[in-house]
Amino acid sequence: MRLALLPATLFAACVVTGAAADPARLTCPPGDNALVAQLCAALDEVLGQHDARPEGMPWTRLVLDAESPRPDILRARLTVESASGRHQGEEIVLSVTDRPSIPDERVRALARTLLETALSQAARN
Repeated sequence: MRLALLPATLFAACVVTGAAADPARLTCPPGDNALVAQLCAALDEVLGQHDARPEGMPWTRLVLDAESPRPDILRARLTVESASGRHQGEEIVLSVTDRPSIPDERVRALARTLLETALSQAARN
């Protein structure tokens, strides 16, 4: 029963993000996919660890577009929305072949990579 509530809990954690002084927020895809919710929570954690914005880039929203058709594959893209426009990051596909599902540490690494890639592309534009 407790495991059944995990995706909903993780999704709720993704919707409520950012400090009160920081208007930036993370928007995650709706649904009950546990791996996508895990990625959203990992992004939220990375964002909470430090201010990830490059100097002079006042983004207001990060939009995660992700899907996981199976427990061993995860496709994701992060879009940065700011006053200067909408900057879509590259799609990154994470998959494993040596186990039935993607390990937690790989999902956290994907979250960091998505954020770094999307923000660097947005800063160049």
